[in-house]
Amino acid sequence: MNLFLKIDKLGKNINNKIDKYKELILVLMLFLFFIIYIMLNRSVEFYGDGAGYYKRIDYFINDGKFALVNYRGVIRGYAWPLLLTPIKLLSEITNISHFLIFRIALAIFSSGFFAILIPRFVEKAFQIKINFLQRLFFCIMVFYFWAPMFLHPLADLPAFMFNIAGLYLLYSAYIELRNDKKQKSIKRYILIFFAGMFIALTSVIRPVYQLGIYMSVILIMVLSIKKKDKKWPIMAMSFIIGAAIAFAPQVLINVTRHGIFSPYPQGQLALGRSLLILQLKEGLRLNEAITYIGSQEITNRVFIDSESSVVKKVQDITFFEFPNIIGNTLLDRIGEQNITTFFGYLVNVAKYPFEFLALIGTHFFAGMDLNFPDIYLTEMKPAGKLFSLLNLSAIFLACRYTIKKRWFKEDWLIKTIMFTVIITPCLIALISAMEERFMIPLHMILYMLLAFNPEIKNLFTTKHKFNAGIILIYLIYIALAFSFSAMLLSLGGINMTF
Repeated sequence: MNLFLKIDKLGKNINNKIDKYKELILVLMLFLFFIIYIMLNRSVEFYGDGAGYYKRIDYFINDGKFALVNYRGVIRGYAWPLLLTPIKLLSEITNISHFLIFRIALAIFSSGFFAILIPRFVEKAFQIKINFLQRLFFCIMVFYFWAPMFLHPLADLPAFMFNIAGLYLLYSAYIELRNDKKQKSIKRYILIFFAGMFIALTSVIRPVYQLGIYMSVILIMVLSIKKKDKKWPIMAMSFIIGAAIAFAPQVLINVTRHGIFSPYPQGQLALGRSLLILQLKEGLRLNEAITYIGSQEITNRVFIDSESSVVKKVQDITFFEFPNIIGNTLLDRIGEQNITTFFGYLVNVAKYPFEFLALIGTHFFAGMDLNFPDIYLTEMKPAGKLFSLLNLSAIFLACRYTIKKRWFKEDWLIKTIMFTVIITPCLIALISAMEERFMIPLHMILYMLLAFNPEIKNLFTTKHKFNAGIILIYLIYIALAFSFSAMLLSLGGINMTF
């Protein structure tokens, strides 16, 4: 009991002393963590999709001249390779490794994003105050569970950052409206303009965020009605103009090079078929895909019903794919050749609803159960039971405190739309071949709901009551989760380790 009181008192004293400079202190702390991690990591190469994005910087160059319309990528949009271009230029000018420059640059932006922008976003959205220790707890979870993501130029993190930044600006515009009773300030139109630009860039960086654009327009309309904004058409137009500017280069590239008027990459030109349909078929065939870069020889592993994993070797990279038993059974019934349109896919969902629910459930679990957080594996083994236990416990506590706090009780429609915009790629990932990084937005939301919940302040104090029923539910949940995780891993001949 005395220990709880001492921890509570110590926490309050620390928080009161550093609250004034909490953002600066936390940014510096997080940046230091990143720098130490970067220095300890020996990887001096980009792999897989990350290497692909970096290589696409050269797609802007033709006959030694740089121009946006030169960009010849069709599967990936122009935005992320363009944002990576200064990294390459700085590397060539300074003769410093582009790996180091990229990782330091990402560390700087990430430190500000996770220590400042996300807490401010949650404070605005939920109208709460977040102290230093809560921010620190959030940053620790992000760093502990996802540190390897900050080593590679993958599009998942920058897309998430632009999306949150856009929503923050959008919500800030309506707070400005609330403070401007006469509705004469142009500040809110500037904020909404950049919100449109950032959210549009998100969908160019990762096209799975496309739904977010439409949901954002709906969010503007709902906020306008709630705030009784008579000038909502101007707000909507400001958002659309901002989005149009972000889309313009991709439209110009598509029209100039392919004769297609579209703001998104044209993956079908390279694949010879719809990228969406390909992903839907892969989602039926596979449960999860991981990327292996180690030297150990990987052989096919035997699955139930004599099915084998598909091992694709590309240079020094092995793509190891875990087949989905339910999905493959569905493919046998439906026939792969009969899935040619999204509507046709939905028809089969209506025909086999329980099978598709089970399929989505296995994908969801594979994305939330972090067994392979390293993204590019040097050893074919999961992170271990302790790591998995902490991850599953964080998810459980986030759900428990979210239900207890009733975060969405007030302004539930606005918050539901806002968080739908954030988790758009997760929804798409549930029907495609899962990779754990595809679920980053949902993991981040859970970390927010846990760390920034006012109730979490009492977790290690005498004010907190440990309910026996909750503890029992937690133990059952952990047992079931570990059993299901071990079963899915065993299908690939992999055993859980400490």
